[in-house]
Amino acid sequence: MEQYCFRSFAEALEVIPFTLAENAGLNPISTVTELRARHAQGEKNAGINVRK
Repeated sequence: MEQYCFRSFAEALEVIPFTLAENAGLNPISTVTELRARHAQGEKNAGINVRK
């Protein structure tokens, strides 16, 4: 049950980078996918560059 709560919370937080990417005119799906991959590779401080 606790794991379900953590997963739901993490998914809720993904709305933030998705919305940032969308508002910046980026493809939100590919941006969040790239961000997830970078986090999985250990880049815990990786984010979205909206000044491209």
